[in-house]
Amino acid sequence: MLNFMNLLLPLSIKQGAVFAYPTETVWGLGCSPFHYESVMRILEMKHRNIDKGLILLVGQWEQLGELFEQLPAQDRMRLNHPTLEPTTYLIEHQNMIPSWITGKFDTVAVRRSSNPWIKNICARLGHPIVSTSANISGQETVRNKYVAIKQFYAQVDFIAPGDVKPKCSPSKIIHLSTQKRLR
Repeated sequence: MLNFMNLLLPLSIKQGAVFAYPTETVWGLGCSPFHYESVMRILEMKHRNIDKGLILLVGQWEQLGELFEQLPAQDRMRLNHPTLEPTTYLIEHQNMIPSWITGKFDTVAVRRSSNPWIKNICARLGHPIVSTSANISGQETVRNKYVAIKQFYAQVDFIAPGDVKPKCSPSKIIHLSTQKRLR
C-alpha cells in the first residue's frame, strides 16, 4: 500500500513546509534552505538573529551541488573520510549559498547526517535541509520528542518520526580548509 504522506513530503518541503525532526544530537527545526519565507518563519519561531546563520544537513556531500564540486580535491577527501562522531564542517561558501543561511559569515556550516530519515528526505529532495535546534534561542537544547512537540506543535507543518540518540554530544565543529577545531 502506498503511503501518500511519504510521497508528498518532498513536495511540501519544496513548497515551504517547516518541520520538527530528530538529528543525531538534538531535535531540530528544518525546511528547504532555498525557501526564504520558511527560513524566516523558523528564525521568528526561535527568536534567532539572521546574522547567526544556520546549519545545512545532507545525506551525501554531493547534495551540496556546485559548492562541493568546486572544493579542492583535498577538502572533498576530508569530507568523505568517516568520522566517529557527528561533525559539522565550516565550508567557504563562495556566495553559492543564500545569505539567509550563511548569516554574516563567509562559511556555511554543513553536516552529513547518519539519520535514516534525514538521508532519505535529502536524497528525495536532491539538496540539503536546514537544521537548527528546536528551542528558543538562548534556552536549553531539546533532546526529547515530547518537549519539541509541546514547544512547536502549533508552529510546524509536520513532525518527523524518530528519536535522538541517547547521550549523544553536540557535533564537533571543524573549519574544513584550515582543519581548526572550534568545538
